[in-house]
Amino acid sequence: MKIISQKNCEVKNCLLDNREQEISNYIDNEITALTQRLEDKNPDVHPGCLHMIVKTHLEYESIKIFHGLAEKYNPIEKEVGVA
Repeated sequence: MKIISQKNCEVKNCLLDNREQEISNYIDNEITALTQRLEDKNPDVHPGCLHMIVKTHLEYESIKIFHGLAEKYNPIEKEVGVA
């Protein structure tokens, strides 16, 4: 899954160059491992419900990360107070 492109990075010689796929695979593996650990710790919970909780939490976290990036790298949004 390609999430971002290092071509959008304003830093010359971005260190993400040639590492994006490796990082994406690492994140995917961590999510899979986390889901498996949650299933193992909660065998009485329906797996579909557990996956929906993980999905919902990841959506929330992704919005939180995006908002933090927007505040850090876009001073106009910081001034206007875009949430």
